[in-house]
Amino acid sequence: LKTRLIENEDYHQALQVIETMAALAPDEVRTLFDKAVLYAKLGQVKQAAAALEEYIERIPDAREKQQARLLLQQILRMQDS
Repeated sequence: LKTRLIENEDYHQALQVIETMAALAPDEVRTLFDKAVLYAKLGQVKQAAAALEEYIERIPDAREKQQARLLLQQILRMQDS
């Protein structure tokens, strides 16, 4: 459902699905990354940055942490634009 909504560019609905997923599985940190991407697509830079910062704190994998840091830098540049 989430993928279909994103493919149809229905980011608000996709975000609601991810919020539900996060409520059902609060330890699944990937939902934070997904929320960050959707917030960014919706132009909600502060929410995107906050979700990514929490993801970076919670994700144990160093490579994924680095990729998230790079994405966070891009998102913060959006805010400056």
